[in-house]
Amino acid sequence: MPRTLSSVTVYCASFALGFALLGCADQNASTRQVDLTPEQQQTATNKALATTAMTGLMIDKNPSIVDQYWSANYIQHSPIQPAGRAPIEQWVATLPANTQFKYQMGRVLAEGDLVAFQGRVEGFMAQPVIMLNLFRVQDGKLAEHWEGIQIESGPNPNGHTMFDGATAMTDLDKTESNRQVVSGFINSVLIQGNLATLEQFISPMQYIQHNPQIADGITGIRSGFQALADAGILIRYSKVHRLIAEGNFVLSHSEGTFGGKATQFFDIFRLENGKIVEHWDVIQDISNGSLNNNGVF
Repeated sequence: MPRTLSSVTVYCASFALGFALLGCADQNASTRQVDLTPEQQQTATNKALATTAMTGLMIDKNPSIVDQYWSANYIQHSPIQPAGRAPIEQWVATLPANTQFKYQMGRVLAEGDLVAFQGRVEGFMAQPVIMLNLFRVQDGKLAEHWEGIQIESGPNPNGHTMFDGATAMTDLDKTESNRQVVSGFINSVLIQGNLATLEQFISPMQYIQHNPQIADGITGIRSGFQALADAGILIRYSKVHRLIAEGNFVLSHSEGTFGGKATQFFDIFRLENGKIVEHWDVIQDISNGSLNNNGVF
């Protein structure tokens, strides 16, 4: 973040501290309460806090929001941002005059002290970008930040953009099983390169792809990877640093190489009935180093 953002839609009432719905898409569940564990309650609190902070910064362009919600010991991992809180304070002071800046909030998911925001941003760079912001919350403040940015392109061969698609969070009781599916997919397919196991993790009936270079379906994955290989561009995942699961959504933050260059990968997966049915990603080249000394991961 520093650089630009406005125009947010908050998709779920789960951002409020009273988060207790099984899914904001389920209109009949609007009056149905569920018991949250202490861990789920803390996750909901952190999600609400981070959402308020992001809204104040990106939408309201309120300079005082930084002092209120960002830790004085803020740890910055974004490769395009200098260390500390001061650069954010300086950046937000420039936002009111930037009428070109527009921010749309997409998928938001949280687990424990980590909260992730997917967004589409205009006026941040020369072209619109898809941005992934990941925060660690500590003692009621945003204490640490990772970020991935990719210039928007596409749509993919089936007409899906890098940002559209489902947003409703459901299946909170399946959080852990969904995490295991995604973990298995990353380890088997993306790290080991075993495309023969795709059917174990990807729905054969429905798989919506938002990567602009790859078509829908299992065949789209296979042909997309083959086309890249034929062009001498290999995708290699080497390590998963963070895996955040909430209901039917799972986010991974991984490192590897893309076309031989050091790269960070943010992947968002949506699952139904134990299979991956939708995927978004942000891929960022990190081979040119970073403006801070905290490391990208």
